[in-house]
Amino acid sequence: MEANKKKVVVVLNEKIDQGRLMNAAAHLALGFGASRDERSRTDLHLLEFVDGSGGVHPNISALSLIVLKANSSQLRTLRERALAAGVPCSSFTSSMTEGTYADQMDRTRATPAEHLTFYGLLLFGAREELDPLTRKFSLFRGLASAETL
Repeated sequence: MEANKKKVVVVLNEKIDQGRLMNAAAHLALGFGASRDERSRTDLHLLEFVDGSGGVHPNISALSLIVLKANSSQLRTLRERALAAGVPCSSFTSSMTEGTYADQMDRTRATPAEHLTFYGLLLFGAREELDPLTRKFSLFRGLASAETL
């Protein structure tokens, strides 16, 4: 199946509080999804799931979506490696929080890349491209398990 050849990987900074990480992950997903043209939207294998009552749950990807953990310097290095390999990559940093979006843009522009604290990255591509870049990272397991809910 074509959907098994590609995947989406989100790598989050394990040192950042989970509320901020959820915000970062949502921004990464929203931005990445919105940036896709019609052809690459097809590459995401977006499906409409229909529940037993006929309710439609649209735009859920058939691709694997893996969430991994890292620290800020590992995220910086991963971003550099992904960009060098031509792998589509979105990033979210501490400069993108607090204040208005204009404040965030100014703060990001004023911060050299080596001083950014990375909250997360989203990568999209073929498994054979992503696996060598991400294999050293562990699964992110920071949120409450179903047993505690």
